[in-house]
Amino acid sequence: MSLNTPLCKMFGIKHPVLLAGMNVAAGPDLAAAVTNAGGMGVIGGFGYTPKHLRAQIKELKDALVDKSAPFGVDLLLPSVGGSARKTNKDYTGGKLEELVKIIIEEKTALFVCAVGVPPAWVVDEFHKAGIPVANMVGAPKHCAKALERGVDIIIPQGSEGGGHTGDVPTAILIPACVEAVAGKKSPLTGGPILVIGAGGIHNGKGLAAALAGGAVGAWVGTRFVCAEEAGASKYHQDQIIATDHSGTIRTLIYTGRPLRVKKTEYVMDWENNRQAEIESLTKSGKLPIETETKDREDIHPLLMGNVAAMIHSVEPAKKIIDDMIRGAMRVVQTDVFLVGSGPASCTYARTLLDSTDKHLFMAEMGSQQSSILGENLKNAAYFQKNIAAFQHVIVGHLHELEPNNTSLPGASATYAVGGMASHWTCATPRPHEDELPDTYTATEWNRLYTAGEQLLGTNLTPFDGLVSQQIISRALTNHFGDSREIKGLPLAVKTSPKWPHLKWSGCDTIMKEQFYSERLTLKSDTHVRKLLHLNGRVTYALCFDLVSGEEYLVEAKTFVVGAGAILSPQLLFASGIGGDNVGRYLTDHPTAFCQVSFPFPLYIKYRAFDGILAAHRQAHPGDNVPIPFDDPDPQLYTPYTRETPFHTQIHREAFHYGGVADRLDQRLVVHLRWYTKQDPRAENRVSFNPAKLDIWGLPSPSFQCTLSKDDAERNELSMADMKKFATVLGEYLPGVEPHWRPYGQALHACGTTRIGRDPSTSVVDPTSRVHGFSNLWVGGNNVIPTANSVNPTLTTVAYAIKGAEEMIRIMGWGVVRREAHI
Repeated sequence: MSLNTPLCKMFGIKHPVLLAGMNVAAGPDLAAAVTNAGGMGVIGGFGYTPKHLRAQIKELKDALVDKSAPFGVDLLLPSVGGSARKTNKDYTGGKLEELVKIIIEEKTALFVCAVGVPPAWVVDEFHKAGIPVANMVGAPKHCAKALERGVDIIIPQGSEGGGHTGDVPTAILIPACVEAVAGKKSPLTGGPILVIGAGGIHNGKGLAAALAGGAVGAWVGTRFVCAEEAGASKYHQDQIIATDHSGTIRTLIYTGRPLRVKKTEYVMDWENNRQAEIESLTKSGKLPIETETKDREDIHPLLMGNVAAMIHSVEPAKKIIDDMIRGAMRVVQTDVFLVGSGPASCTYARTLLDSTDKHLFMAEMGSQQSSILGENLKNAAYFQKNIAAFQHVIVGHLHELEPNNTSLPGASATYAVGGMASHWTCATPRPHEDELPDTYTATEWNRLYTAGEQLLGTNLTPFDGLVSQQIISRALTNHFGDSREIKGLPLAVKTSPKWPHLKWSGCDTIMKEQFYSERLTLKSDTHVRKLLHLNGRVTYALCFDLVSGEEYLVEAKTFVVGAGAILSPQLLFASGIGGDNVGRYLTDHPTAFCQVSFPFPLYIKYRAFDGILAAHRQAHPGDNVPIPFDDPDPQLYTPYTRETPFHTQIHREAFHYGGVADRLDQRLVVHLRWYTKQDPRAENRVSFNPAKLDIWGLPSPSFQCTLSKDDAERNELSMADMKKFATVLGEYLPGVEPHWRPYGQALHACGTTRIGRDPSTSVVDPTSRVHGFSNLWVGGNNVIPTANSVNPTLTTVAYAIKGAEEMIRIMGWGVVRREAHI
């Protein structure tokens, strides 16, 4: 969570919040805490000797988590003599040159002149060392002289601020100073002069107001006096908390220039009864406080701004900053927030929209790829004529997650509205009972699978009447007899006798008209960076608009993470959710693959197609292959059995591998893919490294995955079985003989946020709700807990249906409409 402004870029900080360099309160502990929290700490060097300053900086550096993180130092450098205030004095004790040298030697990131205007030679020395110089001002007219001296940053502090202030309120002063420096350039950076707002900023609304006024960040004082790490006394902090809206005043008695402090009896005695004395003393160069002979408890100034009345607690600096950033960001409110727009998230969305009156916000990292939201891009007319050409679309949609890894080299993610369903093969076989998770009863699984098939538009026999499919089926049946069942692969596709013949299912099939519901906000090009949570309840999702660069929050009653088997656990990890089980029990499908060209004689063995083939020959007399051009590609399989524990696909389909040269007639090519299951083991996992971020700024994934002895034995059976089928159908295409695809290329990763009743071995419970959380659900292949060999999408949808139903029940949102899935 951050607000990225030019100030953040200049200093390499996460948050545009600077600690005001207050004397005593802004000591090394607080300055380090602010820097460690993502802002930048500035220590107040008022009255410091060179030795003391170096010691304070050392203490600050020792407390930094990142020893190279930035910090600043401020000094008071009022003009002395001439027309300056008679009470002005050299607060450096004649040691300014030494102090400047120490600030440079200690590699300070920022120098701030808190009172007065820095001498030109000071600015030059800092610029030679590459250190930006900031100047605090109390009126717009002060900007001109500061710019003449070559400063890079202006910090206007409004009259309501604590400490030294002018007469102009913050809301007027900030935009006036922004206007005063408009078009001016920093001598150091060559970029625009930056303005950092100060005075009365204690929370997100104040920060947002400063940014709205043109500032690039905030200089925060009084709120940090009430930080746990502050050097202020407990008495000082208690007095801030006890102060009301009329509890502060500006007085000259301490420094001879307006200083906002708490109204104590001592201060008010001077202000109400001794004004003439104040005027006389200050004109003569004397400070009223220095004439005090009485020893009283309230003599010391309690610096604080008017905002003290809004401060009610002492908290860690990190919490103060986090709350400030969160409060400054735009907050979108909804009932249900969904991460991702793939089949799992869309199943949740469809069920909730059909059965409740709730409003949903769906954040998708990718862009809209089609005029129809979530459509399978394979539906384009050209790809129905040449499915091999679709391979390039798939390749373009896959983002490699850990380049050069050897454990799961095929691991990839898709960023698009509709997720991987935008290029899905649409295979929806049900798993064998041996592979069925024990999450629900057989009766309940049947209900959920039936609902999932209806939602996806599954067709159990879509291509059984096709010429090529029947030829291949008969050839295999004649060879294997009753020992193997050869049947059409269940596919989520709608067929039509008219061109185009096929409508492949995508997330548009799941959502139907609900994709365009007024109760659904679909935000594409949106990266969800973190889920914010407290006491087992997610409160906000931190979103980043990849187009505009805006970071904002979404507040919701419930949250659904459906970003895929790798990106979902990545988000949970980045959010501190799920513990050590996140990413474990990773499985995928080892994939044996080959391509064969089946011989022409196979076509003429069966005379059932004489009529179709005659019509084709008449229309295309020069075509040597007697298969109609409009005949969809074959899609067959042999179901999993205990004797053959793998899932087979005998078909012609586009994947991100296995392309066929254009010189070959695609109608003569058959692809064979044998998927083998992998046993889930805790040591097989994707882990995330917070010290190494991916291109999106989240902890990068790393894969540790090996095959067990049982896995390897099943793979041997699978490869041998595929070769038997291949020899029946024809000859191998050169270069595509039987081989194992790089592990992970099946794109069927499962288990990384697995479902289960035992929190010690799972991430979500049987309702798909995260253990220990009341309002967070997870969907996707990643919840599937068992070894399986079939395409996992149908099971994912079944789990999502159950999860959405349970969310409605748990939240008391009504009764699920069962017919909604039809």
